[in-house]
Amino acid sequence: MITEEQVKELESKLTSLQSLLEAKTAQCEGLEAQIKEKDETILSVSNENKRLDKELTIMKGNIQAEKDAADIEAVTSKRLAESTLLPALHDKVKAMVNAGAFKAADGQFDKKAFAEAFDAEVKSWEDAMPKTSAIGAGDPKESAKTEYDKYKAEFQAILN
Repeated sequence: MITEEQVKELESKLTSLQSLLEAKTAQCEGLEAQIKEKDETILSVSNENKRLDKELTIMKGNIQAEKDAADIEAVTSKRLAESTLLPALHDKVKAMVNAGAFKAADGQFDKKAFAEAFDAEVKSWEDAMPKTSAIGAGDPKESAKTEYDKYKAEFQAILN
């Protein structure tokens, strides 16, 4: 049988263990609160990271688009300046080559392929242009003087 002294001792241990359990429970609740706070911080940082990744992707896309536009303008301006096409036709020729079709699978602009296609388009326009002067083209005084000299020479030949 259990003596009263053993019961008191067990009650004392029980009280001690209950106190220890309450302390550990409070400690666990504190740790759980810290974990929850850390989880919220991680989630917040993760969301901010996703937002910044999207922003960076957009910025990279904008930078690439600006670079592509500059490359396109450089190619078209240089080639049109070297061409024999009238400036009034430049915008029409530019519109004939779709620069968007020269994006590689990785999204990079193929400047060389675009330049070749644009050169071919300019050449086709140049080939389609008439090779003779249009009526009224050139300096009218010069053409009149040339015509006068021609008739004068014919007249002199008749007189001699």
